[in-house]
Amino acid sequence: MKFLILIAVLGISGCLAEYNKQQMRKIMDAARPCYQKLDIPTDSDMLERLAYRKNVTYSEKEVEFMLCFQQNFGLYDTEGNLRPDAMVEFCMKNPKMDRTQVTEAINLCVKKCNDLPLLERARKIYDCFFDSKQAWF
Repeated sequence: MKFLILIAVLGISGCLAEYNKQQMRKIMDAARPCYQKLDIPTDSDMLERLAYRKNVTYSEKEVEFMLCFQQNFGLYDTEGNLRPDAMVEFCMKNPKMDRTQVTEAINLCVKKCNDLPLLERARKIYDCFFDSKQAWF
């Protein structure tokens, strides 16, 4: 139920000025299978908290959700390396983003994270993305 409420709230509010409708749809599509795969109740607010980096505890389940989401989102190639192009293209769906700034920041994040073990990589790229994102607006 919270999943449906989140869709309605985000659609009405213009994605809280952070994500546009196209981006939010891609987020929802990548996240949906993770609820079932990780046995997370559908009324969980995990996606909302992670999508807006609110009250994130980095519990084992949250980090597993991050990885599942990132894999479904297409952020990893067949060898498990991060794909900066996928992240940049997602960001470019928001016209407020500057491609050069985004590309430089994401490439730096990928360079910092790509050699880490997979779950740690998922957490670190999440943090780096959000830390860098603050400068893009």
